[in-house]
Amino acid sequence: MDKAACEPKGIIFNVQQFSLHDGPGIRTIVFLKGCSLRCFWCCNPESQHPEPEISRNASKCLGAWQCGKCLDTCPNSAFTTDGTGIFLNRQQCSRCGACAATCPTSAMAVLGNWVTVKEVLTRIQQDAVFYTYSGGGVTIGGGEPLLQPAFTEALCKGAQELGLETALETCAHVPYASLRQVGRVLDYLLVDLKTMDSKAHKRATGAPNGTILRNIRRFRQDFPALPITVRMPIIPGFNDTRDEVRSVACFVTGLKGAALELLPYHRLGEGKYENLGRSYAFPNRPSPSRECMEELKREAAVVHGVSAVEPLRGKRKFGGRLSRRV
Repeated sequence: MDKAACEPKGIIFNVQQFSLHDGPGIRTIVFLKGCSLRCFWCCNPESQHPEPEISRNASKCLGAWQCGKCLDTCPNSAFTTDGTGIFLNRQQCSRCGACAATCPTSAMAVLGNWVTVKEVLTRIQQDAVFYTYSGGGVTIGGGEPLLQPAFTEALCKGAQELGLETALETCAHVPYASLRQVGRVLDYLLVDLKTMDSKAHKRATGAPNGTILRNIRRFRQDFPALPITVRMPIIPGFNDTRDEVRSVACFVTGLKGAALELLPYHRLGEGKYENLGRSYAFPNRPSPSRECMEELKREAAVVHGVSAVEPLRGKRKFGGRLSRRV
């Protein structure tokens, strides 16, 4: 059988180059579609559903008078017009992408496409020189990449065979077998932890945090030498208190060698909800102030030490493996 035919495929919605925030050094982030949580502040709503979606940016639309190509192209008559504006009935939309293919201003876009490991690795290799001189590499994120474990594992394995560092960003609300499967081909693990309060976690994300906490503990036991950074997003009115940060810092202290990173909430993804025909559940909330973040970092450092305020950094200038699994 043809090897290419057996290669797992995955659905991604973005490949972001030259990232400095999702692992050490300069990195390329591959965003996989589908997520097991529904955080009400999510800045990547296009990551949540596991299938392709249609995004429509009304501000780019030329209208029926100047264009109207989507009206003529859609096989399901999902678009209507009042003579000037154009409207999309998402109930009738089959997400075929015909509208996006003909839209001259890219007001219509398909978010999510199926790709092979080889296709992604070819794109990643374009920035190989930056990885080498910064101690960077590839980060697989989402969404939740462990909902596509075979593809994620193959992608990480392929990257390592090319001499690239691999990192995984996960919410850990997945079967542990998937986390362990991919852990064998990782150099770093970045895992989100919103709160230690399981009831509050369920209200905010749609699921309790028991599976997440168990998975993190088991992963540390199975991979004691693998660098782990627990990332806590600081959400105004939800977990932006010293007590909340202290409780997460205490948990991370129990994970030998793990680091804690506090990330401020931002509103950069708010406009994406309208483009997807959804409502944003967390409007008009400002990001935490610099003073607030510094106070919370100091609180975390009291419990967990200096690594609580330092993001994961590369340990070498010229690449090479930075960790070993045992």
